[in-house]
Amino acid sequence: MKLTETIFADLHNVDTFCMRIRKYYKDVIDKRDLFVVELLLRESLNNAVIHGSNQDQNKKIQCLCLLVNNEFIIEVEDEGSGFDWRNKLNDEINADPFELPSRGLLILNQNADQLKFNQRGNKLYLKKSLRASTTSIINVNKKNQ
Repeated sequence: MKLTETIFADLHNVDTFCMRIRKYYKDVIDKRDLFVVELLLRESLNNAVIHGSNQDQNKKIQCLCLLVNNEFIIEVEDEGSGFDWRNKLNDEINADPFELPSRGLLILNQNADQLKFNQRGNKLYLKKSLRASTTSIINVNKKNQ
């Protein structure tokens, strides 16, 4: 299941898109996994809006959400100049989380199974392994009864 979207850099658009993702995947992803997927998506998009696009509502953010073989993949790309993700990620991983002004990268790093950025730092790719889908659990239970 694949969903792609281009949104303008506005936090309201992030909320709207995250709600759409929740509805789109609610019958196929376990609720606990869907919560983490939405957390990862929201943090990724918020970072793109706030840091990558400086909340310039004329800038666009590309987003891809893909569910394949119980893995959820998110790609987010903004039109910003990028950032030095290597140093920023290292700083956040080694810092006291209660002392950080922003915890977005820390949240992404601790909840995604894989986190990558392009060289420029304006595109991220993350992957989250999921439990068996809700549909699969229901089907297995029906077959065993």
